[in-house]
Amino acid sequence: MNYMRSRYTVLVGSGETAYLFNTSSGGLIQMGVAEQEGVALLFQALEMTGSIPENLGRVGDFLIDNGFIVEAEIDEVALAISNYDTRRAGKDFLSLTIATTMRCNMGCHYCFEDRTTGQSLGATDVPAIAQFASQRMPAQGLLSVNWFGGEPLLQMDFVREASAVLTKVAEERGGRYKASMTTNAFLLEPHVAAELKQLGVVALQATLDGAQEKHDAVRRHKPEGGGKRIDTYRQVLRNIASASESLAVSVRVNVSRQNLRTLDRMLEDLAEAGLAPRLARIYFAPLFNYKVNAAGSQYRPSEKVHFGMREFAEAEVDLIAKASALGFRVADWANSQYGGCIAVSENGFVIDANGEVKKCDHEIGDSSTAILSLRQDDSATALKKSVFDDYRPENNTGCPTCVLLPVCYSFCPHKHLEAGAERVEQCPSYKYNWERTLPTLLAQRYQRRVAGVQTDADIKTPAA
Repeated sequence: MNYMRSRYTVLVGSGETAYLFNTSSGGLIQMGVAEQEGVALLFQALEMTGSIPENLGRVGDFLIDNGFIVEAEIDEVALAISNYDTRRAGKDFLSLTIATTMRCNMGCHYCFEDRTTGQSLGATDVPAIAQFASQRMPAQGLLSVNWFGGEPLLQMDFVREASAVLTKVAEERGGRYKASMTTNAFLLEPHVAAELKQLGVVALQATLDGAQEKHDAVRRHKPEGGGKRIDTYRQVLRNIASASESLAVSVRVNVSRQNLRTLDRMLEDLAEAGLAPRLARIYFAPLFNYKVNAAGSQYRPSEKVHFGMREFAEAEVDLIAKASALGFRVADWANSQYGGCIAVSENGFVIDANGEVKKCDHEIGDSSTAILSLRQDDSATALKKSVFDDYRPENNTGCPTCVLLPVCYSFCPHKHLEAGAERVEQCPSYKYNWERTLPTLLAQRYQRRVAGVQTDADIKTPAA
């Protein structure tokens, strides 16, 4: 039988430690200098002969079993797309992102949502949401809810009532319920975090916009009904630190041209607050230009504010190195179990603050994207077709030949669909910096595995 090196096998790192990684199988080997030389010779021989030297024995079997080497006739791209189709059609879960309200206690200039409506979900919406969930949640499956907004903590009465009902739906279906929340964390006082845990919330995501002076210039508390705006940075850090004692707290750092130079200091502030070992993860995201009511400008960077993706990718290299050096767990995007954005999943939905059901959280506030209205229609009504139903990552230029296809699947379908013919940068930052940042992520993953800490991917080592 003829074999070849998998098109998804990459070697990253150099010197005394390098990693052999397969983006499709998730196989990972940490190698010293001798192992690197041996693997290089093996791949050279494989390219010349199509066969594995017999003297490799169990090492050769390991490389095959973990996807580093594959049968020569296998169409790996087709296999990756088949895995994508299987996962997006998965029926063992129901994912609901629920935008509790469009109200917010901050007035960030870049927010993509339309705040003019002030719409909110309330007690009268709970029965329809419960019916929608009950009809679509698989028996013995998982009901996963992300409380979103606006600022969901402004609508805690609704969160309380809906949590109780949705937990009951999951129990009646013989399954499990878990929830997360995306919050600016200003209202996340210790008693609030404790209540969220009782309501089934296991994870939170909070956002920072740089060190104090930059963060507070953007994320100032805006009291409802008027009043003086209040700086938020220190209170948000205190609330994150407190919540991280009982919940898995992730921090998203928005990166712009205006705050980049403050981010080292922000990371040092977080470390001084004792958050390096306590955060579930930290990740960096480029601030981008997207508003549902400004169709002509979606995703197109403003020169004074936004980085293009390639520029951001360069900045991200140093940010990841800094965060890792301080002991933070950096978000690991290289997960071979990834099945694509939840928007393309058959069982992934967004419930807007006006009761409309959609597929993507970037559609919040845009009624033209609704596939159902829980306030106007019986929730058993057939869903209207969504643009995401027919979305195919392999139809995007460059995706089929990219080594990152199995961990990316074109990243953000909404961005591809909205960008149209102008082709703004649609690939993620790791497309441009993975050879420099992946060694840090794999080292982090490997170390956690050796320490017996659960990781997103199962890391295997070759048999002796």
